[in-house]
Amino acid sequence: DDNVWVTDIGHHLVLKFNPGGKLLLALGTTDKPGLGRDQFDKPTDVAFGPKGELYVSDGYGNNRVVKFTARGKFVTTWGKPGNGRGEFNLPHTILVDAAGRVLKAVPVKSHHGGLVHHDGKLYVAVNFGSFNNAQGRADNWIYVYDAKTLKLLGKHPAPQVKHGAGGIAFHDNRFIVIGGLPEGVQENYAYEYDTSFKFIRKHTIKSGYTNLGIQAAGFHDGHWWFGCYGNKLLKVD
Repeated sequence: DDNVWVTDIGHHLVLKFNPGGKLLLALGTTDKPGLGRDQFDKPTDVAFGPKGELYVSDGYGNNRVVKFTARGKFVTTWGKPGNGRGEFNLPHTILVDAAGRVLKAVPVKSHHGGLVHHDGKLYVAVNFGSFNNAQGRADNWIYVYDAKTLKLLGKHPAPQVKHGAGGIAFHDNRFIVIGGLPEGVQENYAYEYDTSFKFIRKHTIKSGYTNLGIQAAGFHDGHWWFGCYGNKLLKVD
């Protein structure tokens, strides 16, 4: 339906925007993490069932999956911390099949950020180092998974993303990687790579300061869209 979905771990929300940037749906309770039906604790990803049902990996704090109707009505939840059956260790990416069955929730020990689907694969921005550090000190990678099985296929270093890789998008045979930002810096940055992850250039976005940089990116209707904490959406030509 061309809408944009964002998981806002800073405010514990899942947000739906239309292509023009209008907020259509907000799930969760702003700045109130918890285990209630209307709460998350740093949600990480959203997947969709055959009838538009929503499956949210409520990863950092709650280690569970939460299911909603397409209109955002709570249905059920399952999972708890652990490594056994029905347990999760920071579920960060979730995969649902055409019958609405959750096939896999990928656990990670460090920061798996935003992802993009391209050519049967999922490309995920990962940082094992610091975020939002003025001196850098990030350890960035792009992890590549098979989109059907979520098997790890490979990984590419992305050292140019100085303040920590947090998201990725694909358009016109180019990947764009975005991420963190030190406090007070009045512009954001987007890093462009070719399909073999050879670095091409750094783009400067005159956005003013945004809290912790940019968390999500996508291209639609001739523009780049960048999602930031605090319900802020940047539109860039």
